[in-house]
Amino acid sequence: MFKFNGNYKDLAQVELFYDDYKHVLDTLDGFAYNYCFTGRIAGLAGEEDEGKGIYLLQQLHTEKERQAKIKQLIADGYTQVHSEEGGSVKYASIVKVGNNNSRSGFDEYPKARIFFAEGRMFIVPKGNRTRGYNVWPDSVVYAKGKVAV
Repeated sequence: MFKFNGNYKDLAQVELFYDDYKHVLDTLDGFAYNYCFTGRIAGLAGEEDEGKGIYLLQQLHTEKERQAKIKQLIADGYTQVHSEEGGSVKYASIVKVGNNNSRSGFDEYPKARIFFAEGRMFIVPKGNRTRGYNVWPDSVVYAKGKVAV
């Protein structure tokens, strides 16, 4: 039995139902809309807060994918890049986790440069001088192969 605790950031409240959610997700063809899970997850089915539980399970799944990608990047020798006061650094490879499509989506930029300004980061791919990508606060950046300039 599931009762939403009012906190959309508390993904632990649906952890118990994740295996059932994942099983249903694996059987789906195409995009996983909320209605695809309605009535199919034991403990949530028919409950007043079933829709909220399904939403939280989707968020939990995204977070698990995000953490798996970060873990793989670290295993591959990447380190997290934190904002600096100014200047730029060139890397052999930069990966931004969290993109326009998803918090777990990622974009890779080979031989790119990170510019630091005003407490923010901007990724400029190889071959570009001024056109780049803003790193939003909910994205994280990992890089490897710092290149001396």
